[in-house]
Amino acid sequence: MGPKTESTRHSFLLGLVHVAIWVLIFALIAAVVAWLLGWRSLLDYVNALALVALAPLALATTSAIGGRAAAADLRYHYSRSVMPDSLRDRTYQSMRDLTGALNFSANAAVVGIILLLVAAAIYLGYWSLQPMP
Repeated sequence: MGPKTESTRHSFLLGLVHVAIWVLIFALIAAVVAWLLGWRSLLDYVNALALVALAPLALATTSAIGGRAAAADLRYHYSRSVMPDSLRDRTYQSMRDLTGALNFSANAAVVGIILLLVAAAIYLGYWSLQPMP
């Protein structure tokens, strides 16, 4: 177990904690939205949860598209060439920007997918407990 492995494990666990916190925040937002709209049943909460799950999925999509577009834009890289940094430093900064955008996209997509899976599980669980006619 070298420092690289421990650093990777720490980063992974920190990422899981961030995702869990954001899932809880969006679940609470869904509860508030359902309450404000007068949706009081479990199925109404599932609907609110599915609607709220679209927000992080939309953020993930736009972040991935925007991050990729910025990384591929030559004007962006040319405008950075006037900075006093060396070519190596500018390249590292460009790669950090791209990986940061992709990291945010991945986290937001995971949050949205988890929320949709929770909504689906609640929906299926609700209907599986209903008596058969």
